[in-house]
Amino acid sequence: MTISIGSPSGASATTCGYCSPPGKRSSSKSAVHAAGLSANQLSCEVYQKMIDRGWRRSGTWCYKPDLKASCCPSYTIKLDANNFKPSKSQRKLINRWNRFVLRGKQAESKPSKSKEQTFSLSNAIHAAEVSFSSTEVREHRFEVTFSECCFLLAIH
Repeated sequence: MTISIGSPSGASATTCGYCSPPGKRSSSKSAVHAAGLSANQLSCEVYQKMIDRGWRRSGTWCYKPDLKASCCPSYTIKLDANNFKPSKSQRKLINRWNRFVLRGKQAESKPSKSKEQTFSLSNAIHAAEVSFSSTEVREHRFEVTFSECCFLLAIH
């Protein structure tokens, strides 16, 4: 049995970045939290129970939004990653990013080689990474580095 350790805090309010003008935050504290918890370590069972009861997480900060007092509703977004199919605009964005990293700002798009050629999301996502590309000269360097996160290891 894994022990869960956290430092609870009471109700709080913060400014909302969603219902403000673009690039600015609202001046009033309109995102209200009924309770908060700074989690040092959470077991999977405790974390799941909190999520099932409406808690949310941002890094090690867990909070229970007060939806009646908050300005904007909270939406839970879940995605079945195995069944995800990128849209045409998402594929274009990934290809544009890869062209920028590999060939620079003014790189023009090349016409598609073949209509039968299928788009591989995993290959396209990693195409611009240094570790996945050949020794070709590139305009920019894009490198992904993974580091351990003790909090995530504790809850998963």
